[in-house]
Amino acid sequence: MLVNLLQCDVMLVIMQTVLKRALDLKAITFSESHVQRVLHLIGYAIQEEESGFYPFLKFIDRSNKINLLPALEDLINNPRVESQRDLLLWTVQKLKDVTLKFQDRKMDEDLCSEGKQQTTSLTQVEGERLEKEERAKLAAKRRAQILAQMQNAQKNFMTSNAELFEVNDEEEKGHKSSTMEWATNDESDEQSCIGKNRKTQRIEEARYRCILCSEESAVTKSGECMVYAAFVQKSSVLSRYQQTDEQGQLKYLETSIHPSPHVTTCGHVMHAACFEKYFSNEMVKENRRPYRNRTPVLFDIEKKEFLCPLCRFLSNALLPLLPTLNSFNNIGSAPLSVPDAMDFSSWYTSMDGFIVEFRNANDKQMEVPQNTDEFEERTALFLQVYEEAVIPKLESLVGEPVYTMESISASLVSNSIEEYVRKFCAAVHDVAPFPTTPSKNFEEYLVTWLSCAYTIESLEMLLRATDKSLSGELSIRYSSCLSGFVRVSAMLGNSIKRSNPSLVNYVCDLHDTLTGKKASSFLEWDLFSMMTSLIFSTRCVLFSTDDTIPKGNTVDHAILTALFLVNALRIVITHDMHFQHAMDTEYDITTSDNCAEESSLDLANIFKKYNIFYDPESQQLPANIVLYLAQAVKDQTIPPVRQLIDLPEDYSDLINSVSLFTCPNNVRDDSRNPTMCLVCGEILCSQSFCCQKELDKNSVGSCTYHVHTCGAGIGIFLRIRDSEILLLGMNKGCFIPAPYLDEYGETDQGLRRGNPLRLCKERYKKLHIIWLSHGIHEEITRRTETQQTLFATQWQNL
Repeated sequence: MLVNLLQCDVMLVIMQTVLKRALDLKAITFSESHVQRVLHLIGYAIQEEESGFYPFLKFIDRSNKINLLPALEDLINNPRVESQRDLLLWTVQKLKDVTLKFQDRKMDEDLCSEGKQQTTSLTQVEGERLEKEERAKLAAKRRAQILAQMQNAQKNFMTSNAELFEVNDEEEKGHKSSTMEWATNDESDEQSCIGKNRKTQRIEEARYRCILCSEESAVTKSGECMVYAAFVQKSSVLSRYQQTDEQGQLKYLETSIHPSPHVTTCGHVMHAACFEKYFSNEMVKENRRPYRNRTPVLFDIEKKEFLCPLCRFLSNALLPLLPTLNSFNNIGSAPLSVPDAMDFSSWYTSMDGFIVEFRNANDKQMEVPQNTDEFEERTALFLQVYEEAVIPKLESLVGEPVYTMESISASLVSNSIEEYVRKFCAAVHDVAPFPTTPSKNFEEYLVTWLSCAYTIESLEMLLRATDKSLSGELSIRYSSCLSGFVRVSAMLGNSIKRSNPSLVNYVCDLHDTLTGKKASSFLEWDLFSMMTSLIFSTRCVLFSTDDTIPKGNTVDHAILTALFLVNALRIVITHDMHFQHAMDTEYDITTSDNCAEESSLDLANIFKKYNIFYDPESQQLPANIVLYLAQAVKDQTIPPVRQLIDLPEDYSDLINSVSLFTCPNNVRDDSRNPTMCLVCGEILCSQSFCCQKELDKNSVGSCTYHVHTCGAGIGIFLRIRDSEILLLGMNKGCFIPAPYLDEYGETDQGLRRGNPLRLCKERYKKLHIIWLSHGIHEEITRRTETQQTLFATQWQNL
């Protein structure tokens, strides 16, 4: 049986050899993966022997012959197995516990055998009585030992986690004291999260435990900075088209959702100082790693990539943790602030007046100045227009003087938190830069805002694909990413200079586009990205430092209302009513002459269908209209979930479809490795030097070049003649079996068995979810780490 292999002499010698090489710092053949596998096998053998299902398994006794326990104890303090320390400590402790348990059991058996030998000389009645007493004593002794072990474990837990009991006591006291405060609230009141009647939640101090130092800290505005391990990547999952435009760059307004930066986290929290020490050690380790050019690379230290210390999640940025946005409220300020007093009409008139005055003061559109004098001139021009056109209107709203923007410049958070916020913005900007943006400082903020909107949209599409609700309970990976990213994006308004000409020009362009003063079709707008950009940027231009953080007041409600009206108008215009016109039978008019008349009839039918006062005889008409409009809004506003291409059910049909495919550069020869992109369906000639192209002054294969244009640096391909999936990134990748199974439910990677294959929809759905959740980079890293190949594959040649 399989468990016999764990206690055979060959396996014990292998374990002893691996542990000796790990202890010998001069051993060249040491491999950390070997140590990990040996520890796994030892733990597996211990658990199987402890279960008692295999009476012939004597791994504990046989391991004493090779001195396994002393070797493991010596390995604990070895710096070469730092990453396996937790598994090593568990194995040593488990081995000690099971050894002690078997010794106690053996001692009990010896006592029982001695008692039986003594009772043989007695009568049968006395023997039974003594045997019962002996069993009772042994049971009592065993119970006492178990109770003592439980008490010791309880004391150790309370000693090592004393702060948890203190926190629980404080929470109970706080809950008792807060019950009377919340008892006065009327439960029948409608809950509102935005607008004048919004309800603010009770602010609770969040506490997190660092995964590196195990110290628990609270997230405050002036405390020590804590961060998430985040991964920023360029994504084209939400693109409406398969390829980018000629420049391949983002624009201020995303009309077609070209490749945008996407952010994901694993949800594990670290102190920023602890991470800096960890990252410096990783850099030293990577620089000292032998045979660096031969072994596969899990992460690129030059691109500031690293693996999460706990879950080995591929990361390249740090997302700082911030307290809730409600904690930035200034309680000592005036009861009515400027953002609270500005409703929809006030917001519209203030922005419209400011833009008109600004355009009149500057005839040509503001561009980024190249010299300092012109930059200062534009700044002075903006401040003058602001004081003359905006401040009087704001003062008329609140009825008291309004401070100018430049008079308040204090930061709302500590210097360390602000520094890591800037580093995170720089990391997002490095992934998707704006080469045409005037100001580099504003460019980083703009990319971060658009990335926040893109991340939320992609998460919503992922949840829709998995039949989950965005308002439901999310996993810690997604909830931490959303809360952290939104708070960082909201805090950027406090860091940017209000008189930045690029910021002012961007806000003016946004409002001109929204109000129809610029020639742009609102059918192509990305309304959610526009809404987030307006909420974050409008406050930076109009208000002081204390009011730059969005809090869901009337200004945010006004912007949301404006975008909602645009969305409703787009639904009405794009909705195809499919009306049958009675006039078509009476008049025989050509298409060009009847266009205007049909449009009028469509509008009349829309008015007839949506007018609730048209038919007073039906009492259920308003309810039916609400249901119909709700369904129309759902059909028109929700974009479909992006899907991979449809694959045939029979794998032989897929092979026949590429049987006549030839190399584009050599029509005489057939392609050896025809590869199909599962995103767009294009068939490429892979792993061949005849189809190499130049990318960034380097020769790359056709798949790598296609990944750059189609998938923004990441792609999924099906190698048809090998029946395997290629997950490909820039200079990295991995092979996994194709989602085709034979009649036994097994894959045939390489088509070696030749059995008929059928498409497995569950496997293909899983592959689609990996692509939709932006998890291809993580999947490549995890599979490369587990494969442990000796030689690295030249992925750029595929």
